[in-house]
Amino acid sequence: MKSLKWYVSNTWSKWSLTTKIFFLLAILSLILWGISESRAVSYNETRELMIESAKISAQMNIDADLNEILYDKTSYNLSEIRVIAKEFKLKAKNDYDKAFVFYNLGEYHSAIYHFNQSLSEYNGDQEFFIGVSYLYLNKTTLAREWLNKCTKNLEFPLNWQCQSNLAYSYILENDFENAIINYNKAISVFPNNFDYFAIGTTYMKIKSNESHIEAIKYFNLILSSDKNWTKGDIYNYKPSKNSILLNKGVALMRLNKLNESIEIFLQLLEDGRSDTTIYHNLAINYYKLGNYDNSLYYVTKSLEINPSNDESLMLLQEILIKQ
Repeated sequence: MKSLKWYVSNTWSKWSLTTKIFFLLAILSLILWGISESRAVSYNETRELMIESAKISAQMNIDADLNEILYDKTSYNLSEIRVIAKEFKLKAKNDYDKAFVFYNLGEYHSAIYHFNQSLSEYNGDQEFFIGVSYLYLNKTTLAREWLNKCTKNLEFPLNWQCQSNLAYSYILENDFENAIINYNKAISVFPNNFDYFAIGTTYMKIKSNESHIEAIKYFNLILSSDKNWTKGDIYNYKPSKNSILLNKGVALMRLNKLNESIEIFLQLLEDGRSDTTIYHNLAINYYKLGNYDNSLYYVTKSLEINPSNDESLMLLQEILIKQ
């Protein structure tokens, strides 16, 4: 039996000088890369290694691993996903893989075409991705056609996600009543804070006293929930407390519950949230209460952050007239 040393020696002797030089340069590059990497350890080194490992894995088996990389958006941010997708754009072997790459690159027309073509290979989650692709293209009628199929044909969690996206298709058309109906259907499949928040903000868009009262009910429901954001677990998703309180404060202001609204906005400031929206809303509340000094103070703070805020500029003029 020939030894490993014999095989190496025999192979080396058959290589041309050019091949040997390229081989040695490659080895040297790897060594230098290893040295430089060991000296520059960044805070997200683990993530970088995961991505590199995923790339290598996908190169070895595009069918099995590329979809896993692209689908698992909890492990990579959008820019990382798109870098990976571009690298594998020409390596996808079948229509489903091609569709997934185009989907993550935001090339939705091509994604839809290849998802449709892949239905002849197997019938899986294509209905969901075709529907969402049409949503991105603002083609709501076509989106609903596919999302309705998805709610009936696919299992959890995709049937729930289809129903939630179906509701969003009505938001795009300012059909808020049908949006709320479909968000409630999504909640009947799976009660979750994501859809509760969507219902609350949709009621806010209707801008009636009754709708603002309903919105506050949903915001309070989320605030009392013990489920918090856990990375990678959309089922426990809770919108940020700041976002919920900001919307609740606006709803209270529209209901003329001015002191309650002021309390919420001041709480946001105490919690470190400082932006033109909070200052502007405080200025409105104090203006309605006739407290023009406080109103002037907060509208000035709003304009310090955004001097071109037209609403704050108009409010400032009204305050100066009153004073």
